[in-house]
Amino acid sequence: GTFNMLMKYIHEHFAREEQLMSEAGYVGFEEHKRLHMIFMSAFFTTKQSYTAAPRQFDFDAFLKFLKNWLEHHVLVEDIKYVPHVRSGKH
Repeated sequence: GTFNMLMKYIHEHFAREEQLMSEAGYVGFEEHKRLHMIFMSAFFTTKQSYTAAPRQFDFDAFLKFLKNWLEHHVLVEDIKYVPHVRSGKH
């Protein structure tokens, strides 16, 4: 379903990011990877909540969580590694 498709997309996105950071020798790689793992864990827990009780699932809260996390991650965390990847500098 939708959760599985979204989880697959996010996992693939994170894998591409991690490959770029690793190849560029980005010094913040391990911390950034840890943030990805935390998010995937929270996402998986949310998916389990939905599976267990779909009628009680708060989609608005989930969408807000997803929007806030991804906005912060892209605008704050991802921006940190972009110059390293572009320049190839460590």
